[in-house]
Formats: sequence, structure tokens, C-alpha cells
Amino acid sequence: MDPVAESLIEAQEKARALFADVVQQGLIAPGKLESELSTDIHHLARDRFGLRRHWHKRIARAGENTMLTYHDEPEDRRTPSLTAGELYDYVVSQAAEAGWEFGAATAGHLIGHFPHERDPNDLSRFSIRHGNATRLREADAAGRPRHWILEIHFIDRQRRIGGFFEELLTLDGPAQN
Repeated sequence: MDPVAESLIEAQEKARALFADVVQQGLIAPGKLESELSTDIHHLARDRFGLRRHWHKRIARAGENTMLTYHDEPEDRRTPSLTAGELYDYVVSQAAEAGWEFGAATAGHLIGHFPHERDPNDLSRFSIRHGNATRLREADAAGRPRHWILEIHFIDRQRRIGGFFEELLTLDGPAQN
């Protein structure tokens, strides 16, 4: 094999190892700008593989920006911050797409710190329900991350059956407003 081919194969293997490290270290995270991720990856490549220079622009893209080409120059995008209401609406839409009905007024609730956080002016603020604008990654009043339980209840009224699933939503990472 010629030296150029050997160098290209070595570079490809380093890229595979780099991206495995990106995943292992959790660098791809909600709330991070694409430019921040690109910088984090560049620093990891420098520290792990001694990267001193690169031969083309660094690109990390998320969401709609992933449909663009290398030559496009999109606005720097942040992974969106999901509200409790948006999550509820998504879960309800998934039930309908699968031919079921969502069987509850909520799709989960706040959990974790005890006593549980309460808002006497809005009793539904800490549940996953339609219209709730509380961001899932929003810190609590003491600045701590919130944790939620996702509760999925699909039903089929005609067949008179249903199913329920409950899962902890682990929301590590920076608090986002």
C-alpha cells in the first residue's frame, strides 16, 4: 500500500476513535450551540490525537441544518429546549399515529427533590400536559436540575384495552430557560 493510502486509512481510524470519544464524553447535548460542539470536538482532537491544523472548515450541525451541504452557511443552531406541553403533544400524536388514543390528561410529572416543588398559583405547572410552557431543563427555584417521570398511557376504547409505561427522564446537562 502506498504511503498516501496508509495515511488516509490512519486518519479515518483516528476520526472513528474521535467520534467514539465525542459520544462517550457526552459532548453532543441539548442546549449546546453547533459552534460550541465544533470547538469541543476540535479541542478533543487536539488533546487526544495532537491535531494541530485541519484542511477544511469544522462543521457540527443539528436539526434542520443537517439537511444542508458543506458549502451552506446556516445560522448557528442550538438544540431546542423542550417544554412539558410540547412533550405531551408529541406523545399524544404518537398514540394517534399508532392507532391508539392517549388515555390521560398528563404524560408525567416532576419528581426528585422532596418535598416536591409546588406552585400554588398553577397546580399543573409541574406536570407534562398540553399547554404547559415549563421547560423540562429549567432549573428549580434553588437552581438545581429538575427530573421528570414520563408516563405513557395508550388506550383502545373499541377493544377496551390499554397499556401503561413509566420511565425516568434523566435530564443531565446545563439548565436552560
